[in-house]
Order: sequence, then C-alpha cells, then structure tokens
Amino acid sequence: MEILIVDDEVTVVSLIKKHVDWESLGITNVWTAYNAQIAKKKVQEHPIDLIICDIEMPQENGLVFLGWVKEQYPEISAIILTAYPEFHYAQMAISLGVRRYLLKPISFAELSDTVRGMVNEIAEQKRVAVYQGKQEEKTETADIPSDGIRSVENSETIVGAVKAYVALHFEEPIGRQEIEEALHLNGDYLNRTFKAATGYSLIQYIQFYRIVTAK
Repeated sequence: MEILIVDDEVTVVSLIKKHVDWESLGITNVWTAYNAQIAKKKVQEHPIDLIICDIEMPQENGLVFLGWVKEQYPEISAIILTAYPEFHYAQMAISLGVRRYLLKPISFAELSDTVRGMVNEIAEQKRVAVYQGKQEEKTETADIPSDGIRSVENSETIVGAVKAYVALHFEEPIGRQEIEEALHLNGDYLNRTFKAATGYSLIQYIQFYRIVTAK
C-alpha cells in the first residue's frame, strides 16, 4: 500500500516519515507534500491508499483538500493529524468520511497503531472488492444494497462482506439485523456460515472488532 503525508510543517513530515516503521505496517511507498497543491499532484500521480493530513495549511486547508479527494478518489482513506481540537473541524472531517481524527503531539507508537488499523481495513475492503468481482463473473442478477455490498452466496464472500460491512459501520449501533438486511441473506444461515468460517458469531465479531479498533 502507498501513503501520503500532507503537512506544511517540514519537520513534522520528516520525523513521521523517519521514525515510523512503515514496512512493518504494510506500507511500500511513503509520499510527502507540504501543501494541498502538491498533495493533489501526488494523488494524481501515484496509487495512494491512505492519506495523513493536517488541517491548517497555507492557501488551502486540509479539509478542503480532503473534500477534493473524496470527490475525485472516494476509495482513498484519510486520517486527520492536527493541533486543533475544535469540534466543528471534527464534524467536517466526519462529513468527509475521515476515519480517524488525531491530535498533535502524538507518539509514533500511537500513530503506528492507527495506521495499522486503517491498513487492515483497507486490505479487507480490497479483498471484498475482489470477491465481488469474482461473483460478477459467475452471475449477481442480485441487487446492490445501498452501501454498495452485493448480496452473496458462498461462504468465502459472506465472510469478506460481513467484515467489510463491520469495518464501515462499527461506530454505529449495528447488530445482526443490519448485516442481514445489507447482505440480503437469512439471519440464521448468515450467522451459521460466518461462525463456521471464523469461529465468531456476528455479534461476537462486532464486539471483537470494536475492542481491537479502540486499542
């Protein structure tokens, strides 16, 4: 995976790039930018998977930049890293689909843990996309639910789809019913298939995912 660090503080960018063990997190390339204009060029030139972005920057702030990213490259995930804890910034970040809002100063260990969690989520989403592609080659006369996850039938795809749904909605009050409706599958069959493949019931997995993410 490839990551882009966007911050007008050159020292901050340099320290983050140098002191985080990116390879151990599954990151193959680390790109940097010191303003939104350069950041846009990086996004256009490279297959960026994740962005770590400051808010207050000259010319164009980070939230405006991430709004552009959301429109042009909605598949890219983002983390806010800022010295500003203002609530309205957090509200705007949420509206842009930003998954994490971190405050400076932050330890490299905490940043690494956050990136690791995001990388796992992105990898899971990519696996689901591959599963969906395979299913489309076979059939999927199936309807597409509102959140974009297709109805599925084989156990491998069910597991991937459930994990992707939980990754996208774990902060919401979700349970078996919401997952069943999203995947258009019988609840008992869905729960039985998922537990046989993972060892977790749907509710147990949701709780497990929330605990791991919180850590």
